[in-house]
Amino acid sequence: MRSGLSHVGVFSFLKIFLASCALSFLKNGFRNDAYAEGNYSQKLQPLEGLNNLGERPFLQTNDNNNTILLKLYKQDILSKNITTYYGQVAIGENSENKVNVLFDTGSTEFWIPFENYKGPDFNNTHNKYKRTKSFKYKYDKKGLPSRLEVNYLSGKIIGFDGYDTVKLGRDLSVSHTNIAFATDIDIPLLEEFKWDGIVGLGFENEDSRKRGIKPFLDHLKDDRILTDRKLKNMFGYYINDTGGFITLGGIDNQFKRTPEEEIM
Repeated sequence: MRSGLSHVGVFSFLKIFLASCALSFLKNGFRNDAYAEGNYSQKLQPLEGLNNLGERPFLQTNDNNNTILLKLYKQDILSKNITTYYGQVAIGENSENKVNVLFDTGSTEFWIPFENYKGPDFNNTHNKYKRTKSFKYKYDKKGLPSRLEVNYLSGKIIGFDGYDTVKLGRDLSVSHTNIAFATDIDIPLLEEFKWDGIVGLGFENEDSRKRGIKPFLDHLKDDRILTDRKLKNMFGYYINDTGGFITLGGIDNQFKRTPEEEIM
């Protein structure tokens, strides 16, 4: 299993949030950056509020290292000693919906709030998905809309499964992607986060197989999104005090402290 954190010893505490293992790092004067990587062909282990986030470039290319960089933004919640990192994806053939997401290597669920979402103040502080022309329902074996219910330590979400096109920047487009659309979110803690939903970067599990859901990384692999660009079926993430990046297609050597450093 080739995935993990390099330099994990520099963190004084790793706090696992919700039951989906969202990464939260608490700062305590130690070196505060880390790089992790994963290869789709092997099993993976779990991994500021900017009003104009949608106007900032969130996809870059590094031709020297042959990788694609997805920008991550940092949010500190000082009252709870929490730091989270999130990025942005667009949903819809014409990128009609832009949502901020937590990239979670500890789960397979890809969910975002639906337009008729019911819940607390989360409704007024987060982006919600509005149905597009490229949206399609997913049906179960009985011909009924496939439903999702996820129980976290802090509450639960209920929704339904569907498909739509997911875009990372202007260039990467993944059509007919499995997405869960949350209609009921009962997790008060989420009101404080700047991210709207979660993109699970884990492999399939019993629940996803039962629901017939293909995880996002499998979409990238099966649709040859990266290999058609002569990139590897590999991703990594780098985080530090100011933000970070998800790397797609390989490891970006600019994040190494020395050329000889090995990324674990």
